[in-house]
Amino acid sequence: MHAPTIALLPITLASLLIASPAPVLQPPTTAPQPSPAQQPTPRPLPTVPQPLPPSPLKPQIEPAPPSRLTEPRAEHRKPRLIAALAHADWCDKSRAAEAIFARLTQMFDDRPVLFLRHDLSTGAGRQQAEFLTAALNLPDLWKALDAGATTGVIVLVNPETRKVIGVLPSTTTTDAARKAVTDALK
Repeated sequence: MHAPTIALLPITLASLLIASPAPVLQPPTTAPQPSPAQQPTPRPLPTVPQPLPPSPLKPQIEPAPPSRLTEPRAEHRKPRLIAALAHADWCDKSRAAEAIFARLTQMFDDRPVLFLRHDLSTGAGRQQAEFLTAALNLPDLWKALDAGATTGVIVLVNPETRKVIGVLPSTTTTDAARKAVTDALK
């Protein structure tokens, strides 16, 4: 087998220039430019929002003062008295006791009194009241309510001893109820 023969021709710079035509530079083709009136307005670059300067005007809403329940913290506060209303929708005495109870909650809303409302209108309500008194470890309260059979009374309980210290019937006046709660808090 013979190796193929390649003819070598002398190549010079001049022969390259003559052999290839010179490139013709043409401007790039572009779409027709719109008139300045037709050009869209350039969008501004996004900016980082700057804080507003302080207003010389006084704010319309004053911040609320710290809650009395947060100083000292609520979990460190304990009631000094428990007032439990035994209520039933069908009981006329309960309506009168409910009115006294509502006044007491308003009068002593800033005092360490835990107000409980036991709705004994139904079997389910009596069961919930029993669960609550058991959870709070207040067996004497449940006894004072005659296991849910007594309604229309407000029972006062010392939370430290867990003993009933007073029973306010529906015939108690608001002044007498206020005095009983005030005395119990001493």
